[in-house]
Amino acid sequence: MLDNMKDKTFLLMCTVRYCLGRRSYAVDWIRDLLVRHWDEIPKNDRKTILEDIKKYKKTQGFEGIDETIWTEILDLGYKDKLIIKEK
Repeated sequence: MLDNMKDKTFLLMCTVRYCLGRRSYAVDWIRDLLVRHWDEIPKNDRKTILEDIKKYKKTQGFEGIDETIWTEILDLGYKDKLIIKEK
């Protein structure tokens, strides 16, 4: 169905944006998917995903379990040095 990485990463980015601010199983699901395929996602797309999450965290904030899940994804970016932790 989806033969190229460009289509796949576009869908991942859209899914992350959909999940931001939602309290549902989808947040846990997208985290698992991103962790499993992180190294396959092009660097620029990983950075976009991380920036979307950081922006949402700064402007809206996260609650409860969702904060832990989104933080796990941000940690991937800190580890890769794609984003810098704010002090």
